[in-house]
Amino acid sequence: MNGRGDPGGATVVGDALRVLVAGDSPRIDATADALAAELVPAAVVRARTLEEARERLDREDVHCALCEFPGETGQELLESTADGVPIVAVTDDGAAERALEAGATDVVSPDASADVLAARVGHVAECRRRAERAADRRHRALMESADAPIWLLEADGTVTYASTAVEDRFGYAPGELERTPLERLLHPDDRPTLREALEGIANGPFGATDRLAVRIGSVDGEWRVATLTLANRLEDPALEGVVATAALPGATAPSDVRDAIDRLEEPLFAVGPDWELRWANAAAGRLFADDPEPGRVLWDVLRGELREEFGRELREAVASASSTRFEATVSDEDGSTTFAVSAAPAREDEAAANGGLTVLARERHDGETGESDRLAVLESAIDALEDGIAVVDDGTIELANRALADRYGQDDLVGHEVARLFDDDLAAAVRERAQSSIVRWMEPVRGELAVEDGVPVDVYVAPLREPGRDRTLCVVRDRRRSGAGALSAARRALTAIERAETAASVRRTVLETLLERTEADLAVWYRADEDRYSPAAIETAGPSPSLEPPPIDRDRLSDDGVALFEDRTGPTAVDRDEVGDFLAAAGIDAERALVVPVGDAAVALATSPEPLAFESLDRDRDREAVEAIADGAAMALAGFARESSLRTCRRDRSRLERELTLEADARDLARSLLEARSREGVERRLCEGLVELGDGSRRETDGPGGATAVVWVGGVDAGSGTVTPRARAGRDVADLLDGLELPVDREAPDPTGRTAARGEATVVDDLEAAPTGTAADAATDPDDSNGERRRAREAGFRSALSVPLSHDRDEFRYGTVTAYAERSGAFGDRLRRIVGFLARVAAYAIGSLERERALLADGVVELEVVFRDDSEPFAAFVRRVGRRVDVRAVVPRSSGGATVYCAIAPADDAAATEAGNGNENAATEDDPLQSAADSVSDLESVELVGDDAEDARSQLVELEFAGATVAERIATHGGVLRSARAVDDRVRLVIELSRTLEVRSFLDALERAYPGTELVARRERDRATRTTRPFEAELRDRLSERQLRTLESAYYGGFFAWPRESTGEEVAESLGVSQPTFSRHLRLAEGKLFELLFDERFSAPE
Repeated sequence: MNGRGDPGGATVVGDALRVLVAGDSPRIDATADALAAELVPAAVVRARTLEEARERLDREDVHCALCEFPGETGQELLESTADGVPIVAVTDDGAAERALEAGATDVVSPDASADVLAARVGHVAECRRRAERAADRRHRALMESADAPIWLLEADGTVTYASTAVEDRFGYAPGELERTPLERLLHPDDRPTLREALEGIANGPFGATDRLAVRIGSVDGEWRVATLTLANRLEDPALEGVVATAALPGATAPSDVRDAIDRLEEPLFAVGPDWELRWANAAAGRLFADDPEPGRVLWDVLRGELREEFGRELREAVASASSTRFEATVSDEDGSTTFAVSAAPAREDEAAANGGLTVLARERHDGETGESDRLAVLESAIDALEDGIAVVDDGTIELANRALADRYGQDDLVGHEVARLFDDDLAAAVRERAQSSIVRWMEPVRGELAVEDGVPVDVYVAPLREPGRDRTLCVVRDRRRSGAGALSAARRALTAIERAETAASVRRTVLETLLERTEADLAVWYRADEDRYSPAAIETAGPSPSLEPPPIDRDRLSDDGVALFEDRTGPTAVDRDEVGDFLAAAGIDAERALVVPVGDAAVALATSPEPLAFESLDRDRDREAVEAIADGAAMALAGFARESSLRTCRRDRSRLERELTLEADARDLARSLLEARSREGVERRLCEGLVELGDGSRRETDGPGGATAVVWVGGVDAGSGTVTPRARAGRDVADLLDGLELPVDREAPDPTGRTAARGEATVVDDLEAAPTGTAADAATDPDDSNGERRRAREAGFRSALSVPLSHDRDEFRYGTVTAYAERSGAFGDRLRRIVGFLARVAAYAIGSLERERALLADGVVELEVVFRDDSEPFAAFVRRVGRRVDVRAVVPRSSGGATVYCAIAPADDAAATEAGNGNENAATEDDPLQSAADSVSDLESVELVGDDAEDARSQLVELEFAGATVAERIATHGGVLRSARAVDDRVRLVIELSRTLEVRSFLDALERAYPGTELVARRERDRATRTTRPFEAELRDRLSERQLRTLESAYYGGFFAWPRESTGEEVAESLGVSQPTFSRHLRLAEGKLFELLFDERFSAPE
């Protein structure tokens, strides 16, 4: 079975299959690869993070999503798309049930074959497409069956669809209007109004509406007044346009009905939703100042003295959706007449199509009783009650107020059987109490209304006893609206919150309870982040187009909008004027909002299109119930936050423990490197230790295969410019490294060659990817048979790290260290840091061993180099002095810089004179040392310390330099600077190296520090041997008896201890000499002792 061509495969009919695979783990990667192998190449879309998955779901058509469960990305994705794209969870059998409960449409095992996986995904996607096509067919059928003309417009007013009612009412075939601007059908005077309304609707939020009265022309040239309603559905995927609906005045009543209405003596007329007259009888002329022609606005034809009273009362009837009664007086030539006016709004089913009011005015006569008015007032009072009222006579409802009818969902309950109103048990209990002899029951009976949602009610039953007639009064109280109902709702919500397992469940419970208690149509949970308010959950009262309010930046809101989160202390109902900018930014169209703070950083926002919504919150019980739910939610969320923080702390602790273990292992390895007795031992221990360290770091990877598998040390051959393996450790190293020889090139595609050339670490996160940013990309094939990248890929490695084996800021280079891993991106920052640290320790160890080997070597290499760096202070001093300078010792200072002890040849020395003659910068004979000190930067002082012991004619000078000198750098690299002399504008240096040191590497290091350094001579000779006579015997020969006795007394007397155990006077007294005599003998003895230790006067070789 294959999705590319097999009809039974995972192919979605009518459109290309798009499957989003979310997550970043080896298991989900394997699932994605298997699915991609079965489907077309573009079918599988990858998203490795939750944010990326949400972005793709927002901007792309996705038929199905795959995620791993359990897992943070899968869990959050299931919660955020519970009512959207179907999700297939990749999970083990043990977690399958929990995945389905969390919202997954289907589950599949990670071990399932690619065929099974593709079939399951295709089935889920096809079910979604069928549902979408069914919804589209229902939508089209509803529009075609509508009696009102409907157009679907683009944002600029171009018609893209016209319903069949357009042809019935105006004579235009739907097809001939497509791609035609709607304004062409309107009267020229109404076209600017339409354009302005379209612009406002198109730029407004989703769901915004506008109504305008226009004149629409028919095919036969007649103009018809209509109310055109525009609704913004541009973001609705099913419509993607502006819906325009035309409401025409009602059809003319049959002639016999019309005649009957005209014969009525009482004025009677009807108006539409925009106050346009629909019809009026002849008697209604008494209320009008002009001809009441249908289509004219009521306020234009109504008598002037009636407009204010009628305007106030009729608008109240529309706003409250209930009948209203009032009195109005008309004055004429015959006197004044008072009318009792009743205005009744259309029923709900009529309002959806027509709307408007029917108005009846009855003339009041003198002496007429007010009983009817009192009955009307009583009826209005009963209708105004929140509780339902019903009078039952012999099982039939004789009277029912508006509240009960609304609860049952009927316009009029009179004549209905009471058994139809309640459930069976409740109806039986009501009949039983109605037949009882008890006149008043204090406790209600409980049950539910016989409606779809089963509204819970308390029914108070009171028999009405009359002679010959027994009726029953039933007071029906909605427990959800009562104090008991508020308590019950709070109890249910708090119980659900207590049992919730996730923060999303808590948020959903709060929003659902708000919808139930307040009759809002939308509830959104907003979380206050640092600079924005982000929606975390949304619930609607019924089926509605999907709404996803966007995050709202704080700086887009006024102070009132920000106050939604910061200044509310309890549930507060606010009008649109207070939060209009917030609702507009959220794309919510509402007249009133309820703001419920939840803790310090969240708010539940419920909205309603009704201007009088949320009035129940004025009662303390409802307010306290909502506050209790919000407080319970805040406590539950705080608990989840604490648990999340605790889990984070545990993860951090585990991570830190792993890091500490890794650091401890690294320190142990560093100590092992320093204990090695040979360079080969250091390199071998480094390779083996890094492989073992990589095995220990496996725990910090996302899955298997992340450890360091192979490590090798490469030696750099300066002559050939290549790197070859010196030491190795790991699996299959022979096939990988045998015969490997890599060029040292800064632009090389291989990480080792590039590191050797640049002296810096090179990381390759994916060896499969072609090398970028190198000249070799175009000129060299990185996949040649001897290439490092090719060999590593063929051995199964996916990432590499190469670091220089160097220390002291790359002053000392001993090669490279390269490691390979089996997982892409295996070398994170921490592992890179540890490998770099161990490479520096190994370089220090190798350097120490090399210096020790050099000291023990039998022969030396004498190099003569030309030094051209004018900024180097020691060379500048030599040029200024103009004489040969023999270096006796170089002593680094802890504060930086160095002290150089050197012997300066006399001015009449032939070589010095020759050098001085050729150096125009040589110092004058008057005071050459002071002149040099004054002219050389970084030379802090020059001081004569005596005559040179080797050459009595030379002056022994102490030079203190503030910065590094070439003498110090040569000593650091294992060499000894013997002498220096100026030749023209250059300085010629004589340097001694041990035969064990590589001359080429030494010169390279010197040239890197001082460009332009050039080797002019090289000589080899045996090292002069020190006398083999015992040190003690030599010392005794040099010291006089008194000097030796003075030195022994000072030592054993504690003179050299710290703190001193004896002073110089005390030691002198024990010797029987004066203190000055003791000091002189001690100084002479110390001088001879140090001369024996530090004076390198060697006998000449034979």
